[in-house]
Amino acid sequence: MTSSFKLKVVAVGHRSVKNIFFHNCNQISKTFSESSLMTLGVSIKVGRYSNEDDLTMSIWDINRRQRFRAFYNTFFRGAAAYLLFYEISNKQTYSKIEGWINIIRTHTVNMPIFLIVYKSDLKIKINFEDIISLVDEHQIEGFFLLSVRKRIRSSKIFNDISQKILENIGTESLFKKYRDSQSIMERKIYQKFIHYFSRCPMCGKTNHISSLNRIYYPTNTNQIKFKESLLNLMKQSENYDKLYMNRIKVGIPCCSCHQKVFS
Repeated sequence: MTSSFKLKVVAVGHRSVKNIFFHNCNQISKTFSESSLMTLGVSIKVGRYSNEDDLTMSIWDINRRQRFRAFYNTFFRGAAAYLLFYEISNKQTYSKIEGWINIIRTHTVNMPIFLIVYKSDLKIKINFEDIISLVDEHQIEGFFLLSVRKRIRSSKIFNDISQKILENIGTESLFKKYRDSQSIMERKIYQKFIHYFSRCPMCGKTNHISSLNRIYYPTNTNQIKFKESLLNLMKQSENYDKLYMNRIKVGIPCCSCHQKVFS
């Protein structure tokens, strides 16, 4: 059965890159409505994505000028995701990227951020390690490369992000259904699980709650066994400090460390 979703997504970052991205989407596939609603400090664009489900996105394109800062609470309220635009050819924009991430994290918690990287100078070689380091450090959901040559890339990025948001909606709805049916004791165990495995034992970074939820709410037999092993490990680890004098770290690796170890 087809479902229909209407969501708010906030776009921040390098203004020129945002203009290129949205202009290309309009030119290629008419994804966005031809008119945008202009308001104080924000331009609202409407994008539509349809696959098995239909998603209508109102994309709030935020102006970073100081005089609009007082409106950020309103601009960010109710956002399901963020699009963060980055001009990699201009190294001065790096500090602005971190500034936007800090602003987003201040106003919202655990909302996915998608980094859209654009390179205007074809002679500059992209350092993927720097991008991956930025993604890992700030727990960004993922990054996309906006090609200066292939204009259709904008529409593909929009479709990929839309699909990812729909997947998150379906997953989180399922998790909410599970949580609502839990007893008080089960909720306490869940909270203890989230707290216990909140940090990667290898690098110390915070794990995504969505990743921990996927482990705690299994969908097949193997995942159920894995969850039971983790709960047992969590219970047994209460004695580890005394036995091993804090030399053993127990936890769930973050996405980055998991990829490094098991790739």
